[in-house]
Amino acid sequence: MAWLLFDADCGFCQRTLTRFGRFLRSDVQPLPLQDWRSADPRLQPDQLRKAITLVLADGRVLTGAEAIARAIGGIGRLYYAPGVRQLADRTYAWVARNRFRLPGGCVVERSRAA
Repeated sequence: MAWLLFDADCGFCQRTLTRFGRFLRSDVQPLPLQDWRSADPRLQPDQLRKAITLVLADGRVLTGAEAIARAIGGIGRLYYAPGVRQLADRTYAWVARNRFRLPGGCVVERSRAA
């Protein structure tokens, strides 16, 4: 089983997962980062709020666009095609930085930015 850790305090994250969660591989379980417990420094709340995180069954940790690509499988393999990875990573980074500005965005980030 792999765990896809997302920010349940972020409306944008919740809405996106609700809309596209049906595309997740059958061995991927979404889980709010608020419910995750780990001693691993890569998997602490402050780190997890920076990007969606996929914790694979073998302990590997993927973040951002790569986490999404691996979580959906199939067409997600295109992420590794030349040029696609760079574009996907840049797009994900922009969305992550601006998620509190997007409709239904992250209330926690919005309150910190104010």
